[in-house]
Amino acid sequence: MNWLLSVLFGGFLTIVANADQSGFDAANATLSCEGAGPNTFYFPPGTFPGSYNDADEFRRAWYSKHLAAMQEPSLTCGAEGGSQVIRFLWLRTFHEPVAVRIDRIGAAYKLTATILDGAGGYGPGNIKQRIQKDITETEWAALDQLLNEIGFSEIPPYIGIGGLDGAQWIVERRSGDAYHVVDRQGGSDGIRSIGEKLLKLAGIVTPAREKY
Repeated sequence: MNWLLSVLFGGFLTIVANADQSGFDAANATLSCEGAGPNTFYFPPGTFPGSYNDADEFRRAWYSKHLAAMQEPSLTCGAEGGSQVIRFLWLRTFHEPVAVRIDRIGAAYKLTATILDGAGGYGPGNIKQRIQKDITETEWAALDQLLNEIGFSEIPPYIGIGGLDGAQWIVERRSGDAYHVVDRQGGSDGIRSIGEKLLKLAGIVTPAREKY
């Protein structure tokens, strides 16, 4: 039975990967530090291990196409000086994709949130809304403390398959040369608390039924 489920799910991933990437050419895509390209991987190979039928490449392509549509920068290649960045990417199967990023540069804390008009499990669509605002040092410190409380840096990036529909809660943190990402369906391992904190800082309110 487990073998059959693995085969069936592997086939499902292959179908979704072929139908869902909206022309993303994974074979010719490159890992770019610039980001915002139509065929740009935002995550290096092996970021999401434990794959079925090349699920690592599937997830890298899936998440990258949404970040590219949002014109987001890549966080995997380093940050200037002592700058730090925290980003939450929220991909709900049937609802609008959302990303909230906070850049700390010196004593400045800049929040950028982007909402697309597509669906997280399908095509990203186009930019529907962009929110840009400053946050306070106190708000940044509270977010940083929350990341430390859940032991963010020690949480494995990816732990295997989830359900067929739902929401991916993907949090990245870049601090100088250190980079870590955690992807959890449904926001387990404390990742939901980080995502909800960033949504609140951005002033984005969504119905509870859309959070899973």
